[in-house]
Amino acid sequence: MHSSEAVVDYSKALPGARASRGHNFQVGFGLTDNFELVGKLATQNLNCNMFAAGACPPDTIRDFSASVKWRLASDWLDAQNAALAVGATDVGGAAVRFKSYYAVGTKTIDNVDFHAGVAQAKGDLAILQGSFAGVDINPNNWSKLSLQTIGSNSWAHAALLSPITVGGVSASATFSARLNNNALSPREWFGVAFNIPLDGVTPAGMPDRTKTTRLVRSIDPASLRQELERHGFFRPVITEESGSIQVTLNNTAYLWNALDAAGVALGAITGAYGDSAKPFELTIATRGIPVLRVAGTASCAKEWLNTGKSCGDLQVYSLLTQHQDSKRSKVSIPWHFRPELAISPVITSAVGTEFGTLDFDIGASINAIVPLWKGATWDINRIEPLGINTDDFRKDGVYYNSRLRSAINRRMLHQLISAPSLNSQVRLSVGTAYTAWSGQQLETLTQSNDGRHRLGLQFGQFENESLIRNNSRDYHFASYRFANNAQHTLSTEIVYGKFWAGDKGYQITQRFWQGDTTIGIYLRRTQMPDGTPIVSFAGIQFTIPITPRRNTGYEHFGLRGVNQWTYAMESRIFNRENLLTPGYGEIPRLGENLQQTFNRDRSGNSYLADEEWRIRNAFSELSNR
Repeated sequence: MHSSEAVVDYSKALPGARASRGHNFQVGFGLTDNFELVGKLATQNLNCNMFAAGACPPDTIRDFSASVKWRLASDWLDAQNAALAVGATDVGGAAVRFKSYYAVGTKTIDNVDFHAGVAQAKGDLAILQGSFAGVDINPNNWSKLSLQTIGSNSWAHAALLSPITVGGVSASATFSARLNNNALSPREWFGVAFNIPLDGVTPAGMPDRTKTTRLVRSIDPASLRQELERHGFFRPVITEESGSIQVTLNNTAYLWNALDAAGVALGAITGAYGDSAKPFELTIATRGIPVLRVAGTASCAKEWLNTGKSCGDLQVYSLLTQHQDSKRSKVSIPWHFRPELAISPVITSAVGTEFGTLDFDIGASINAIVPLWKGATWDINRIEPLGINTDDFRKDGVYYNSRLRSAINRRMLHQLISAPSLNSQVRLSVGTAYTAWSGQQLETLTQSNDGRHRLGLQFGQFENESLIRNNSRDYHFASYRFANNAQHTLSTEIVYGKFWAGDKGYQITQRFWQGDTTIGIYLRRTQMPDGTPIVSFAGIQFTIPITPRRNTGYEHFGLRGVNQWTYAMESRIFNRENLLTPGYGEIPRLGENLQQTFNRDRSGNSYLADEEWRIRNAFSELSNR
C-alpha cells in the first residue's frame, strides 16, 4: 500500500472464523511511506441482534478492529529491492480473537515479490501462526497472481485491475481459492477492492514542481480589479505605495488552503505587472484577519509561475505571528456584507456493535454565516434529518433516542481577534449551542514563529434552564500540538482538562496529513466526577474538505460546503466489554474554531515556505480562462 492512498476491500470470506462465509470489509491507509493502518469490520450477518437469543445464525461473530504494519526505513534495503516489517492484526476493540504479531521480509526480483515471515497468534481464531510465505507475480499493469502459505495451509489468488478515470481511483476484482482441504476459509470466494488517492491536489503522488499546464495571461493593469473579482476576490483593495503594488484580498472562494487563493491571485497580479520589475505585496485575509503575505517583484514571480525557475526575491510568510514584522506594510483590510450558506452532511452512527454492523442516521447541517464587522459573524446552524437511516434509528429501534432531530442547533455571535505581536489569536463566542444551552466560550491559540509548536486554551460556561438537574456545563482544557516536520504531514496533539460532560482526563492524537485530508489515530482516557472508573477509547478520525477547491460564488452571497468535515469511529479498550458509552471526552463544536478558520492549523512560516509549490499548482489548476 502506497502513502497517500486508501484501499477499500470487500470479500465474502472470514478466514479463521468457525462460519467462514460472510461479509468482510477492510479499509487500509498508507499513512506514511513506512506505516500502514487497516480497519476491519467482519460478520456473518449484517443486521441480526446478537443480544437476542436465536436471532443470529450459529457461530456468528461481529469483529470491529484494526491492524498495523511498520516497515523498517533503510536505504540499504531499498537499494536491494527488499524490506523488513513488523505488524499486528486485530488490535483494539474488546474482542481480539484474530490477534497475531508477525515479522515479515520482502524481496522483489523483476516483477515478482517474495514474502516470508513468522507469526505468533494471540487470538483463538487467528490463522496467522508460525511460519508463512507468499509470492506475488505482476505480469502486467492489469493483472496479479498470488500464492500464500501459512503453515501447512495454502491459497491462490488472481486479480484483475482497472483504472477508473474519476479522481485517480482504480479498482480490482479478485478470485481466491484454497489449495488444500482446511476449514479455515471457504473453498473459493470473490472480492472487490478500490484504490483511492487521499491527496486531492496531487493524486498521482508527489507533485512535479517543474511543470505547469498554463502560462500567465497578460492583462491591462487597469483591469486587475475586474480580473480578481472574476476569480472570486470581491471588493479587493489595490493601492500603490512608494512604487510597490499592495493588493489585499478576503479569501472566501478557496477554502481548502489559503495558498490556493495566493496562487490564483498571484497569476492575476503578474498578468498585470509581470513585464516589469515592479515590487508587490499580496495579502490574503480570512474574515478580515490577515493570514499570509506573498511579496516579491512581478517579473520574477511571473517567470516562476511560467517555468518553475527559482525566484530569489519571492517570499511567503505568515501574518499571524510576529516573524518579519518589520517588513510588513500597514494595509487596509477589505470587508463587505456577504452572507454565506454552508451545507454539509451530519452523521450519527454505531459501527460493529452487537446490535448491527453499521447503523446510521444521516442529515444535513445548514449553516447561515452573516458577517457583521471585521472578525465578527452571526452564526445560525440548523440540523435537518434526511430520512436516510437504518432500522435501529427508527421508532422502537435501540438508537431511536439518539436519532437526528429537526432543530436549530446553534445561534451564536463569534468575534475573532488577532494579535500577531503575541503570535496569538482569540475567538469569543456568545449565544445558544446544542439547541437549548445558553452561554459563552473563550478560545485562544498561540504558536511559535515557524508554526510547529502550538498551545491552545478553551473555557466555556453554558446553562439549560429547561432542566431541573445537571443544567450547567463548565468546561476547560488546554492543548499542545507539535508538527513533526515543516510540511505538517505528521502532527501530535494532546488535550487535557475537563470536557463538556464534566469528565476529566486527556486525549492524545497522532494526525497524518495527506494533502488536505487528515487521518487521526487517538487514545482518550477520562473519568466522570462521580468517581466511576476511568473509561478508555481508541479511535480513528477523518477530516476532509467537503466543498469545491474553487468556489467563487456571488459578490453578495456565498453557497458552499465546509473546509473541514469530521467523522470518527472509536471503540472502548482496556475493558473486556465493549459497551456503548457515549458522552466521554466531548469537545464542544461551536462553528468553525480557530484552527479551522486559519488555514486548518497550517499558518506557520515553516509550512508556508515549504509548501510554496502549491501556489504554482493553484495558479495552474484553478486559474480558469
